[in-house]
Amino acid sequence: MVEQQAPITRLTESTEFFVQGRPLVPTGDRVEALPPHRLQVRDGRIVAAVAVDYEPGQGESPFLIPGLADPHVHLVAMASRRLHRVRLPEGSYALQDFLDLVIQSAEETTREWVRMEGFEEANLREGVPPTLAALDAACPNRPLRVRHASRHASLVNSCGRNLLLRQGWPRAFPETALLVGQERQLARFLPRNDTTLLRTALREVGEALLQVGVTSVDDVTASNDLERLELLETAELPQRIRFWLGLDADWSAAFSRRSRVEVAGVKLLPRDEADVRADWFGAAVVRARRAGSPLAIHAVEPDALAAILDVLEAAPVRAQGGPRGLDRIEHASLCPPALVDALAASGLAVVTQPAFLTVRGARYRRQVEAPLWGWLYPAASLYRAGVPLAFSSDAPVAPPGPGASLAAACGRGVGALAAFGQAEALSPGLAFAAQFETSRAIRGEPLAGNWFAPGEEANFVVLRKDPRPSLFADLQVTAVALPPQRIAS
Repeated sequence: MVEQQAPITRLTESTEFFVQGRPLVPTGDRVEALPPHRLQVRDGRIVAAVAVDYEPGQGESPFLIPGLADPHVHLVAMASRRLHRVRLPEGSYALQDFLDLVIQSAEETTREWVRMEGFEEANLREGVPPTLAALDAACPNRPLRVRHASRHASLVNSCGRNLLLRQGWPRAFPETALLVGQERQLARFLPRNDTTLLRTALREVGEALLQVGVTSVDDVTASNDLERLELLETAELPQRIRFWLGLDADWSAAFSRRSRVEVAGVKLLPRDEADVRADWFGAAVVRARRAGSPLAIHAVEPDALAAILDVLEAAPVRAQGGPRGLDRIEHASLCPPALVDALAASGLAVVTQPAFLTVRGARYRRQVEAPLWGWLYPAASLYRAGVPLAFSSDAPVAPPGPGASLAAACGRGVGALAAFGQAEALSPGLAFAAQFETSRAIRGEPLAGNWFAPGEEANFVVLRKDPRPSLFADLQVTAVALPPQRIAS
């Protein structure tokens, strides 16, 4: 049995409290640890921050950082993954190991569909996904869906396909086991997890996020709808939640809803350039503009990103009165210099995941031509060009919390990230500023002087030790001050 970590102390359960520690602030290329300060918090706001003398023998003072925002996660998917009893191994494993786990999962699951998550063919020693015949041999009599780690594809066996066709699936299936780009359609046909179980798992997700210092999240799931919004409203998640609606959701009902979950905008998920050029995408952009809604648009490949910029430039100006915040590009995974300049001119923000260079580095080295490696997650170029930039995890695709992306953005070109070059590495000070200052602009919030200045919301994390040597990858959280929940009206 895995040992459970002790729950993180929520300081803001008290209406007034004091905390002493060394605040971390960006200073040029460095992150500076200020002398110990004593913060006084009352009713969710910092009312005083006073430097105090450090007395030798008192022990090392804890460190304080502003609460981390993870601006691109999938909360229900994180919870759903916790409900699966059979987990795929980490690292490299054989195809037969995967098929044995499918057999085990089919034997242990009592629900109609056998469901697994996190498959990644790059982890298979064979380097290719199983054939449909192999999948059927492992699970012949039960519908099976194994979601790809990228969350943009799934393995579905023949029994599952036949059931989908009987339920009205509108298109022919490929001969391969892997269905690519059909996730939104699958979400409509597959039964959703039991809400009671999901609420329990979401409570665990909230605690796991606190363990890595995350006090606010953006759920940017393309299938988000009113049912999922209601689930998150009733879940015991301590984080402040910003919720992005899917294309098929009832936008007007969601935007007018009074809720502790802030409806932040609309998520669009074009698969490729052809999808961007299709009528549905342009119509969705115009509809969002007229509704006054920010957009979060998935873009991985350069041709799709270039097409998105063209469509947005031709779209009407966003109407007043909608949610706050900037339009965003999600990922910008492969972004050459010309597109960096175009992004800077567009005024769009970018929420990106340099941690994928660590999580998927072997796959990138195998599938992306070496001359293009420097264009993968080009944090330094985007920052220097003036593009509002924030780092996220895309959990559960990668472990939650932006700490790994901060570390990868700063440590690029060294050790395991040597192949991707130092030209795109950010200094710790600039990465810290991007995460903790620019992310506020992305959310449409005013920038602060010091994050711990009197009058600021109490939204910070207490760390047992200095996180700078690990470039913020190892955050030993002891307590958090959670931002007050905002009730949208």
